[in-house]
Amino acid sequence: QKTQKRMATLETVCIDTDIIIDYLKGNQYKHILFILVKKYNCVVTPITVFELYYGGFYTGVIKPVEDVLTVFNLLHWTKEASKESAKIYAELIKKGKRIEMRDALIAGICLTKALPK
Repeated sequence: QKTQKRMATLETVCIDTDIIIDYLKGNQYKHILFILVKKYNCVVTPITVFELYYGGFYTGVIKPVEDVLTVFNLLHWTKEASKESAKIYAELIKKGKRIEMRDALIAGICLTKALPK
C-alpha cells in the first residue's frame, strides 16, 4: 500500500528500451535507470518488453531481463494507441523522415496516455 501511494504521487514516465539495455549491459550510463526509478513512476510498453526479451533470447541470458521488468508497470496497447502510432508513422514517412516502426508504436502508446518518453 505504501508503494501504491508513492506511485500515485510521482509523475509517470515511459522508459526507453535503450536506458534499460544500458543498465543490463552495465555500461557507463547504467546509473540513469536508478535515478529515474527513484524519481518517477516508471512504465514500459509491450514493444519495450518485446525488445528486451528478444535481446535476452538472442544472447541466451533471460533472467536479468525478467528481473528488471519486475520494476516497471506495463502500459496496455489499445486500438486508440494503434491509430495514433499509424498516424505518426504515416506523417513522418510522408515528410521523408524515417523512424523505426517500433518507435512510432511506442510514441503512439505514450501520447494516448499523455506520457513523456
